[in-house]
Amino acid sequence: MVQKGYIVAGVEHYGNTWEVYDHTYVCRPWERPMDVRFALDFLLESSPFSSRISLDQIGLCGYS
Repeated sequence: MVQKGYIVAGVEHYGNTWEVYDHTYVCRPWERPMDVRFALDFLLESSPFSSRISLDQIGLCGYS
């Protein structure tokens, strides 16, 4: 995707990674959108890419 000009970000959901696995967090999928929102807010406001992101061309994939 990067080779096609996309900015790509991976979001790690606390409690559901190889490093930190906690079933009490895995069982709360309604909190995942907040993780995505946190990442987007950072990318849009504080990242070196913020000026290159088009607000009408943001997508999400890989939500399993």
